[in-house]
Amino acid sequence: MPDYTTSIEVRRYNHSGLSVLQDVIIKERPITLFVNGKELAAIVCSPVHLKELAVGFLYSEGIFQERKDLRAVSVNEEEGIIRVEADGRIPSDEDLRKRYVTTCSGKGKTTFYLVDDMLKIKPAESGLVLTVDEILHLSEEIEKNTVVFRSTGGTHGVSLCTSKEVICTFEDIGRHNAVDKMVGYCLLKGISLDDKVIVFSGRISSEIIIKIARIKSPMIISRGAPTDMALGIAKQLGITVIGFARPDKFNVYSNDQRVALENKEGLKK
Repeated sequence: MPDYTTSIEVRRYNHSGLSVLQDVIIKERPITLFVNGKELAAIVCSPVHLKELAVGFLYSEGIFQERKDLRAVSVNEEEGIIRVEADGRIPSDEDLRKRYVTTCSGKGKTTFYLVDDMLKIKPAESGLVLTVDEILHLSEEIEKNTVVFRSTGGTHGVSLCTSKEVICTFEDIGRHNAVDKMVGYCLLKGISLDDKVIVFSGRISSEIIIKIARIKSPMIISRGAPTDMALGIAKQLGITVIGFARPDKFNVYSNDQRVALENKEGLKK
């Protein structure tokens, strides 16, 4: 994992005393994103899969609507700059100030723009259905595939899956970045997502739901918890939200028609 990590000397204390050893640390880098020559955003991220990150971020923000609108992407890793040429309306500085507020994790959308985004997205109409065993299996698979997290404890992970297997996995220090990398990969590869499942390691926020709604994925499974706003949006957009997924259990929060249970009527209330 040379691109994700670096190694440093640490002093570890435990009941046996003090020891000196090498530890693996996750890398964090600032990236500046330019679109059609205009500086659009600064993103702090894991410096891997930067092309996918840029494409996924711009699509998730509605900067371009289709793959054909994307004309060119160039990445300068040494300078920390990504330049994108795309067809579509580039937001003005005033638009960006209105659209975003500073949060503890970077920038988050204001409620007005989340609602505006939601109204522009068609509800998921996928006939995808997963069994309980398939859901439990996929929730275990993301743990196996997030190898950077296992060595550093410093990343969030997201996997794109069919009902049976993992197609790809991306990790990043940021939850939103990990999802954007997956979105960008799918757009660049021409992968349809209306019959795919998103398996996630972190909290399911309203912004995460908007991102997966844009790519028409009908289901998200996470080890983390959803927020109330995320669930309100998910219910309106027809997205099945599964949280607290563990090897032996999970919670279904919305649109449970995509979970095949033998006897839903017999569930305990």
